[in-house]
Amino acid sequence: MNHSAIIKGIPHPFFAALGLFGPEGPRSVEHLNALIKVVKTGRRAVLVFLIQRGDVEGLKINTACDPAFNRAFARARKAGVEFQALKHTVTAKGFGQPVPVPVLS
Repeated sequence: MNHSAIIKGIPHPFFAALGLFGPEGPRSVEHLNALIKVVKTGRRAVLVFLIQRGDVEGLKINTACDPAFNRAFARARKAGVEFQALKHTVTAKGFGQPVPVPVLS
């Protein structure tokens, strides 16, 4: 396999049509550090944020939550870790088609 991926859910409410990702503590930093190591071996590493709402226009990292995560996020982006976000609706009948939205820093 030439790539690695980690998928993160977005449980926090949205603000101004943005999904907010609030880190899960030290575990989130560990995930970013693991993806940085993958990139350093020459492989592709992607962190995918899955937003279970259809009404957002982008994803923003909640920088007020965790300074350690913010530093790790900046290091990962600089190292070449890719960040993607997908939104989809959730209804009683199932999940809607995933749609890419931008990840804002």
